[in-house]
Amino acid sequence: MTDENYITFEHDEATLSWAWASNYNVQNYTVFGDLINEFSGPETQEGWRLATDDEISYFKRDLTASNFFDQTSGIAITAISFFNTNPAKGVSVSDFNINDISFDYIENSTMDGIFSYYAEGAFDTFFVSDSLAGTSGPRPIPEPLTIILFATALITLQIRQNKKSA
Repeated sequence: MTDENYITFEHDEATLSWAWASNYNVQNYTVFGDLINEFSGPETQEGWRLATDDEISYFKRDLTASNFFDQTSGIAITAISFFNTNPAKGVSVSDFNINDISFDYIENSTMDGIFSYYAEGAFDTFFVSDSLAGTSGPRPIPEPLTIILFATALITLQIRQNKKSA
């Protein structure tokens, strides 16, 4: 997963990465009994996990659906292709806006999209990572002046060393 598939956000004392992982929080999504999508838990991707109660509070207080959209392209920032067998199922901004979101993964569960649409599993699901927070983006490059000062100090030491040994 790349940093284009999740967002990193500072919540008070915690910097966390959030992945919009699925349109449902049940393992198996069916239509008329046919498996349409299988959703995997957070542990299938290194560094991801379920959120704690405090982290869920941060999310609900600080984030909106607009945080998960690239401001220049307008494309949703999701990790659906990493956790779902059918990435075409997408995510639902309307679910997000009415707070039909989840931080749970219900293993060994099935929801039929026709017969149980309003079931417990019909929530867009988010996973969290604290190990990825702050790792995206380029590393800072030293200022040229710092490099010049360091090089000057090395040259000066070399000249002094050569004078002593002569």
